[in-house]
Amino acid sequence: MTARTLGPASQTSHLRVCKRFAAWLGRSPETATPDDVRDFQRHLVETGTSTCTRNQTMTGVKFLFRVTLRRHDLVAGIFSLKEPV
Repeated sequence: MTARTLGPASQTSHLRVCKRFAAWLGRSPETATPDDVRDFQRHLVETGTSTCTRNQTMTGVKFLFRVTLRRHDLVAGIFSLKEPV
C-alpha cells in the first residue's frame, strides 16, 4: 500500500474493510464469488450503511481483489453510488 502512496489513514481503512468482509464472508476472501460480493453490497444497504461509508468500504474491497488477490473478475461487479441530490 505504501508503494501505491496510500496514506496511513487509507491503509488502516482498507485493512479494516478487508477484515470486515472476511468476517462477513466467514472464509478466506480468496474463495469469494461474484455473488458473495453482490451479497456483501446488499448487506451494507440492508444494515443502513450510509452511501459514503458503502463507497469507502467497496473501495477497500476493490483494492483487496484488484491489487492483493489479483481477482479482476470480481472487481467488475463492484460499483460506487452517488449521494441523492
